[in-house]
Amino acid sequence: MSLFNSCESCEIHNSYNSSDYKNENHFESKEKSTENVKQRAGVIFVVVLLILLVASGVFYTVAGKITKGNLTLYTQNQTKYVIPIISTLNEGTNHIKNKIHYDEYLATFKKTSPVQVIWTSDATFVYTDSSGDLIKFTVLHNGTVVKPEMFLMKKQLDDDVPVFNVGASYVALTKKIDRTPFHQFTVRVSSVQDNNVGVFFNVGVRNSLDPVQHFEWSPVHGASDFVFVYLNNLYYQPDINQKDGMLQLSDSSSPFLSHGIPDFMSSVYIYGNKKPIWWSPSGRFIAYASFDVRNVTRTSVSYYRDDISQPYMHPLPCPRAGDSELPDVMLWIWDKVEQTKQFAMPSERFFNDGPTSLKYLVWSQWFTNEQFGEFLLNIWTNRIQNFVAAMICMLNEPCFRFFKFKYSVSGKQLWLDPRKHFQLKFATKTGFFLVLPRQHSNGEIYDSIAFIDISQVQVGRPRYSVKFHSGAFDVDEIVGYDAEQDDLFFTAQGGFIGEMHLFRVPTASGANGIVPQCITCPVEDCKYTSVIFSPNSRKMVLNCEKAFKASVMIVKTTDEIQKSVKVKYTDTELPVVGEQPTIRYEVIKLPNGMLAYVQLTLPPHFDSELVYPVIFDMEGDIGMNNVWKRTPHPYLLFLSVTYHVIIVKIDARGSSLRGWRLKSSVLHDVGGPDADDKLECLGRLMKRLHYMDATRVTVSGRGYGGFIALQMAVKDGGSMVKCLALRSPITDFRFQSAAYAERYLHLPSDNEEGYETASLITRNKVDSIKDIKIFLAHGGADQHVQYQNSALLAAKLQKMNVHFHQVVYPSEGYELDGVLPHFYSEHENFLASECLV
Repeated sequence: MSLFNSCESCEIHNSYNSSDYKNENHFESKEKSTENVKQRAGVIFVVVLLILLVASGVFYTVAGKITKGNLTLYTQNQTKYVIPIISTLNEGTNHIKNKIHYDEYLATFKKTSPVQVIWTSDATFVYTDSSGDLIKFTVLHNGTVVKPEMFLMKKQLDDDVPVFNVGASYVALTKKIDRTPFHQFTVRVSSVQDNNVGVFFNVGVRNSLDPVQHFEWSPVHGASDFVFVYLNNLYYQPDINQKDGMLQLSDSSSPFLSHGIPDFMSSVYIYGNKKPIWWSPSGRFIAYASFDVRNVTRTSVSYYRDDISQPYMHPLPCPRAGDSELPDVMLWIWDKVEQTKQFAMPSERFFNDGPTSLKYLVWSQWFTNEQFGEFLLNIWTNRIQNFVAAMICMLNEPCFRFFKFKYSVSGKQLWLDPRKHFQLKFATKTGFFLVLPRQHSNGEIYDSIAFIDISQVQVGRPRYSVKFHSGAFDVDEIVGYDAEQDDLFFTAQGGFIGEMHLFRVPTASGANGIVPQCITCPVEDCKYTSVIFSPNSRKMVLNCEKAFKASVMIVKTTDEIQKSVKVKYTDTELPVVGEQPTIRYEVIKLPNGMLAYVQLTLPPHFDSELVYPVIFDMEGDIGMNNVWKRTPHPYLLFLSVTYHVIIVKIDARGSSLRGWRLKSSVLHDVGGPDADDKLECLGRLMKRLHYMDATRVTVSGRGYGGFIALQMAVKDGGSMVKCLALRSPITDFRFQSAAYAERYLHLPSDNEEGYETASLITRNKVDSIKDIKIFLAHGGADQHVQYQNSALLAAKLQKMNVHFHQVVYPSEGYELDGVLPHFYSEHENFLASECLV
């Protein structure tokens, strides 16, 4: 077993020897270029060129006029060359016919995505193969994988998304309903026997396929009962064909009161892709949350249809930063046996406790121990999400608080991320596991494994203890717990640039201060991994990714953790259209002492003697990383291959997984340190790496990434940044949901300066980008980053008579699902015509 390796062993690339990339020069020398032009242009053009060569002054003047479709290159001593772009612009009809299109390029990279694995029992899992069939694998106790067999064929599933019960004896087929403001789908359920599905039954209150908002099977092995949400109400059905036994568990006639599904803000910023419905392990009890947004501020999102004369204005209750009213959350427990329901809320005093008043229900989970039997553990947080309280609720008993934690360590103020660290999954008979910040011996604060021992907790006596396990890195997410061996598993970067590994903590509940062991560090070609554990966490499937290669699927067992069995493996590079780029990594030390991680995607046949246009791109949210050792987004690769562009990704302040000093710097000051570091790092790269063309620099991003790109352009004022490509950018955090904005900036009344800094629609800031070429795209029905952000930025640019390119997509949301080909085409055309020439 290999223990965690320190960062000194990381493979970090500094600047590169330019001689490494001179063997195959994709660009022509000036003389060779002239010869090729002569051959293509014919005798008349040869004569013209000879005349121009004699009159050199005239030659350079004319050349400057005809290079609109050319790539301007410089050597490191800044001697100017004008060389025709290969496979890009203005090469006549032959080029247009042969040009690589993004959709063609995209088809190649679908094979790089990790396979979707579903454990159907503790020993079997299925995954979807390239033809769409479900293939079943059986894993023996010693880790041996039995020869795979067909489980279900694609045609049996009708191209719907399957959701299996525990044991895979029943299946629900879900089909998304498109073009609605809500997440809705239809559901059909059937039994599964002998690799066949039986008769399908429609799920819903009526006999037809009702638009369901959520569906969930019982957690009991082989059980056929389920719950679903229809028109904001929660229903229980005891069997797939027993509609007569269906029970309505809630009663709501308002579109602004929902049961079992959260309001929009809570869904996006508190629960992520999870739903607030929790079954007890026995299947007897169901806990669910209700969300009342009738008093919450509403905005409207516009949808347009060609079959009705008026636009549909969808009301969206979503409190913004500083609003007085937040969603009212209520928690209920329903007893399936007694068919009774009880309120499961903490005492009212916890909701009127000053700065630590509870506002958001973060998560609930059923646990079992000898003292309480089956009990519900609830995690709540305050409005600005820097305080958590844990409650225990039992049937017919009042809830009581036994644990609280303030996010302040050694004087440093922090925040919690409800979507990852507090969705409780794993417990023992004496306690449960969380991720909490803790100061390491090196002085840094890291998100660490915490075991909360509640064996001594009694009603009115919150006597708990905490055991910590950590290394000199942040825990990303707890992913598995083998109760038999007391081994806890989590993912983390582990101090390696761009990597994601699986770690183990032995005797996680019985000991204290265990140094985590890296499980995947010694595994070849497994520098970025995701993992799915079996229900009892004794077996696991690892998806190992490597740039430009198909993912490798590896099976491991906790009994023989060092043994790896590859069950899906291709030892060849993926076929791609054209040549592959090269990915390199840099570490840049900034003046503030921080280390910026850099990822450079270099075009095919890279030659360090030439100069290339640069695109800095940022995707993701606050605290998310961009530098990874995996295949980059295919569109960025397409740009690099087709237009010979260097793509730059940077992780500095505002990113995560390297300690809170890096991450927490943006608290109260979003758009300050996070944008400053990226601008400083990009500038240092431009000065040090002479093959990056300082005259053709584009910054690009979406959502918060668009916000950072815009902040960089504002701070730079056009000195280095020449082009700005924005997709659904945040332009003012006062337009964002309260749960999101207040987590990082707190209340506007307490941090007026922070909100002013985070506003990019003031006249002086817009004035600083007036000489930068701007592309602005946004979905008109975006609920995540509402169109108001781009609309007000566009209005300011128009009033100042600034030329820019804008594309608005009616009825489209944040993902632009229905118009992505058009967006990429417009984005590409803007870059090719305005930024890369």
